[in-house]
Amino acid sequence: MNEDIYKYRVILITKYRLLPNDDLILTTSKHYKIKNLITLDNNFKWTADKEEIKIINSK
Repeated sequence: MNEDIYKYRVILITKYRLLPNDDLILTTSKHYKIKNLITLDNNFKWTADKEEIKIINSK
């Protein structure tokens, strides 16, 4: 984790009230410009949509 990711984590935790694991995944994805994530966690979809990250969850 670098300083930029840490600072953005604080913003996302405050903005979306994410769980620590979820905010780390989302923050790291944003930092490295990852546009697609695979997950079966439906609660994560809303937040990812707001951050313009596409969730792929079909089995």
